Amino acid sequence: MDETSKQRLALLIRNARGDESQRAFAKQIGVSYSSLQAWEAANSVPDFENLIAIAEFLGIQTSELVRHILAEASEMETKIPKDAAELLPLIEMLTPRERIKLINYSCETLISSD
Repeated sequence: MDETSKQRLALLIRNARGDESQRAFAKQIGVSYSSLQAWEAANSVPDFENLIAIAEFLGIQTSELVRHILAEASEMETKIPKDAAELLPLIEMLTPRERIKLINYSCETLISSD
């Protein structure tokens, strides 16, 4: 796996973990703390069984996870949405946890701008 893919995977795992500790998240997906720590630092990559566990935690197919990790930067990743119709497909790519964070951030931003 190339460095870009390792970094993409590391970010995905960190985002999936959210505010949970590395130890608690590692236990939740059934891996060792040191393995999770190495994945988040992009020093190593999970084996296929662990990729399956990560995908299950995220609620996505393993093939979707692998495509995300190995994909080159797509136009969707680099394009700034102009309206809600362009934004919705990006939001649909977020994990449920990331969607909640986005909603909370949006509400806080709207309230503070009043």
